[in-house]
Amino acid sequence: MSASAHTSSPRPRLAVAALLFCLLLSFGLWYVIELSHIYTTSVPVTVRVEGNRIRVNPTVEATGYQIFLHRYFTRSRIDASLEELGAVESAITPGNWVVDPLSLQNLISLSNSDLRIVSVGSIPEIVIAPVTGEEEEPGEI
Repeated sequence: MSASAHTSSPRPRLAVAALLFCLLLSFGLWYVIELSHIYTTSVPVTVRVEGNRIRVNPTVEATGYQIFLHRYFTRSRIDASLEELGAVESAITPGNWVVDPLSLQNLISLSNSDLRIVSVGSIPEIVIAPVTGEEEEPGEI
């Protein structure tokens, strides 16, 4: 037997590597092209109100790039007061506050100018816990 019969040719490995490279390249180009389109989806946003956190999932419209960057690289956390949200006390459950959806949508739009906020969806009532540990001023009853 000759020595060349026992060694394998590097051509099949090279062909497989080139095929995998081309597949990855075509997938990457396809993904980049698809991200340039405009999509509508929901994106999680956390709003802190008077020390309480509520999580809303507004429906947004933007390019795939903007949604991808917002969802995986930037975290939306907004600090707001009850007045900024147009909150009113709940008529059904005393102590809970109901947030005005339009005020919340405007607040989210201001902090996320690259996304067009279509709607904010359902908003849970906010329960404001009483602040404890405060001492009364001398002379107050």
